[in-house]
Amino acid sequence: ALGDAREVPSLARLVHSLGEEGIRFQVIGMAGAILQGVPATTLDTDLWIDLPPRQYMRLINLSMRLGARHISNTVVELEDGSLVNYVYEPNGLRSFSREYRSARSIRWLGHQVRVLPLERIRASKSAAGRPKDLAHLPLIDSVLRARRAVQPSRRPRPRSRPATRGPGLT
Repeated sequence: ALGDAREVPSLARLVHSLGEEGIRFQVIGMAGAILQGVPATTLDTDLWIDLPPRQYMRLINLSMRLGARHISNTVVELEDGSLVNYVYEPNGLRSFSREYRSARSIRWLGHQVRVLPLERIRASKSAAGRPKDLAHLPLIDSVLRARRAVQPSRRPRPRSRPATRGPGLT
C-alpha cells in the first residue's frame, strides 16, 4: 500500500512557480532575517521581486493560479492562510541587481533561494523607520554581534619581513 503523497506547502509551490516563470526574487524583511538565525516570528513573507511595479498583475495572476486570494496590489494570501508581500522598491537599499549579487543562497522549502544579507535587512528596516521595523533592530543586532564574536578576526596577519642579512644571503 502507498501512503499519501506529501503535501507541498503553498509557499514552496509559489517559490517553484516564480523560478519556472524566470522571475528573480530575494527573501527580505523578517522572513529573511529568520532564515539567517534571528529568533523572531513574522506574519508574512516579503519577496523583493525583480520586476517593475506596473507588472504587479503578473504576480497576482500567478499567485491566483496557485489558489491564492488577492488582498492588494502587493499582497496575496496563499491557500494555507500565509501572507506574501511582493516588494518592488524597498527602503534603504541599492538596486535589485546590486543587492542580488551579494545575496546569500540558502536552501529553503526545497529550493535554492537568494536571501538579502542580514546587514542589508537591517539597513532597510532602519531606513523604513516604522515602529515595527525599529523594534526588530535589537534582535538583528544581537545576531550580528554574536556572529562577529565567533568569527575569526578578519585583520590580516603582519607579514614577516624577508631576511636581508645572515648566513647564505647576499
